[in-house]
Amino acid sequence: MRQCWYSTKCIIKQKQLSTFLYKNVHFMKVNLVVVVFQTFVLLLYFIWIICAFLAMPESTPSRRLEKIRSYIAWWYRKPKEPVKLIAIVMLITGISTFFNPFDLLSYLPEAINKFLSSSSIDLIFAAITILVINELNERRANRLEMEELILQMGSPNNTIAVEAARKLKRYKSQERQDRIDQLSSEEREHFPDDAPIWLSSLHGLWLVKANLSKADLTRLDLSEARLDDAELVEVDLSQSCLSNAHLKRANLCKAILFEANLVGAYLREAKLTKANLSGATLDKAQICKANLEDANLQNATFIRTDLSDANLSGADLQGANFEKADLFKANLSETNLRGATFFKADLSSTNLSNAQLGLPRRGFAPPNGWGDRTSFSEATYNDDTIWPDDINPSEYGAKKDT
Repeated sequence: MRQCWYSTKCIIKQKQLSTFLYKNVHFMKVNLVVVVFQTFVLLLYFIWIICAFLAMPESTPSRRLEKIRSYIAWWYRKPKEPVKLIAIVMLITGISTFFNPFDLLSYLPEAINKFLSSSSIDLIFAAITILVINELNERRANRLEMEELILQMGSPNNTIAVEAARKLKRYKSQERQDRIDQLSSEEREHFPDDAPIWLSSLHGLWLVKANLSKADLTRLDLSEARLDDAELVEVDLSQSCLSNAHLKRANLCKAILFEANLVGAYLREAKLTKANLSGATLDKAQICKANLEDANLQNATFIRTDLSDANLSGADLQGANFEKADLFKANLSETNLRGATFFKADLSSTNLSNAQLGLPRRGFAPPNGWGDRTSFSEATYNDDTIWPDDINPSEYGAKKDT
């Protein structure tokens, strides 16, 4: 009797459970369709907002909206990672359930409704935590990669050093482009495309005895870098910043330093034969005992530069500025000095034999400038100074040091 009663009770419970499951599963299926549809509408609305920002004209009156538009455009073009996408989905879900737009939670069963309502804040904070940790890990990985590339750049093996320099420059170029993409149109106008890559500088690098011959290092910030005894033959450093860099005994033969910034650089005993330094700035640099034979130094500036015992024979110095430069015992024989300026320069024991000088500058400057006229205004010389034949130093404004 008891077994029969127990069996009947079990059958009744199974029927009740089946009925309950059928009703709730059917209810959940209907509501799941509604929730998916409402979520899809919400995502479309979110995408529409992003597209609206992307399609916003460049001349947006609000600077803040323009800044947001630029940042969203940069983020949209940036490669996405699975972890970031999952975190973004969690963030959207958490925000959606927290603010409950379109009354989404009312279509869900009570248990799921309570779960999402109570976990919305957790989803938001979890997503933010994932994004922050992922960003920190990404920055750490980039920093380690940078350190490895910098270490490889200092290698005496030319192949390894040049390849590391290529990767490093590509990384810096991409970093610079990302920074530009985040700027508003107004800010971008003040950041020309040909500006040097000085946003994340490489100053202070230790590249002593590195072999970077024929490497492309154009438009990089290498200020205060240690490049003593480095092999830099035919390296391209056009428009680069090498201010206060140490290049003692560095080999820069046939190097391209067009419009490079070498202010305060230490180039003692450096080899710069046949190098292209046209338009370069070498103010206050230490170039004593350096070899600049046959170098192109057109329109370069050497204001207060130490060129004592330097060899500039055969160099093209047309339009160069040697204001207050120290040229003690410097060799300027057979150089092109047309249009050069030596205002208050020290020419003691300087060799200017067979140098090509323009006409002396006299009176006021003509409307089109001095052109090829050479000036030694207030420059000082002594008995050991060797002048070109048939040249009277006083006509050019030079003064003999007594």
